[in-house]
Amino acid sequence: MNDSAILFFDIEVTKFDSLVVFKDITGKTVFYNWYDSLKPLNGFAGVLPLIKGKTLCGYNNHYYDDKILTKMINGASQEVIKAANDSIIKGNGSARALSIHPDITSIDCMQQIDVSKPSLKQIEANLGKSIIESSVDFRIDRPLTPEEKEEMLLYCEYDVLSTIEVYKLRKKSYFETKE
Repeated sequence: MNDSAILFFDIEVTKFDSLVVFKDITGKTVFYNWYDSLKPLNGFAGVLPLIKGKTLCGYNNHYYDDKILTKMINGASQEVIKAANDSIIKGNGSARALSIHPDITSIDCMQQIDVSKPSLKQIEANLGKSIIESSVDFRIDRPLTPEEKEEMLLYCEYDVLSTIEVYKLRKKSYFETKE
């Protein structure tokens, strides 16, 4: 698998704001943007050209992020993005029916890792890394402040960096073998 063709990503969603972060294998941020309720423009228009011809890698992205990213790419409103998020988080059967954009090709670091399906935070702890959580409540019922957005961005970026580390640990033993 060609590491230069892989983008690592994570998504965060609150009621009024959504964030996506993409990094390359070195941990360099190649794209991040918000759906900003204060400027109701879909900030994700640049995502589709970015991901075409790339393989996306996340943690639990087959179940969650790929579906939310599809909504973002398709220009969905924040209300639609949040509804999809809530459906997935609550485990509603309708979440399985959410489609994946045809230009999304992805691998998932959570697949085949363990039948107990450990969270990324559990893996970070087992790697001896700090557990970084956002103090921003994901159920917040107002737009995020600039300070909260900065905190959520740092939280999201940390999770992407941890995903890169998990990928590197599993590259030979899982991803190359599977390929």
